[in-house]
Amino acid sequence: MNVLTFPAKQPTHFAVSVRLRRNASPSDEVGFQRSTEDWLSRHELRAEGSQMRFVVLADRELTPVDQANALLAMLDVSAVRQARVGPIVREGDELEANLSGSYWIEADQHDLTVLAARVLYEAGRLDGDEFLAALGGFVLRVSEVAADDPEDRR
Repeated sequence: MNVLTFPAKQPTHFAVSVRLRRNASPSDEVGFQRSTEDWLSRHELRAEGSQMRFVVLADRELTPVDQANALLAMLDVSAVRQARVGPIVREGDELEANLSGSYWIEADQHDLTVLAARVLYEAGRLDGDEFLAALGGFVLRVSEVAADDPEDRR
């Protein structure tokens, strides 16, 4: 008898980065952390990393719907000003892991584009991929401010 072996599913993950409002109080930060932990738990997800920058992991294959839902869950917290999600990365894919640190989909809480895309997504008119594409898709976001050279302004 010939036994077929199937490759084991490789775990996937994606990064999340959050910026809180400048006037967020310590209790706002604690509320954000608790609501994030509760949301992850309800969706059978877990996080590794810091409070504001973490990796979302699961015992199942992650999808763009997971990314879209995570992004919206972060924006639902009143203390959050901006949330970003990185691409889904397969475990062991070094190139993708390196790229994922630089590519983000970014959403601001009061951006009308985000609101419009959210309404269409929650109404079932957009799937996870389309929702993320409506927000601009994955774009290289420079996280460090470049030095301003006065010579360049002339």
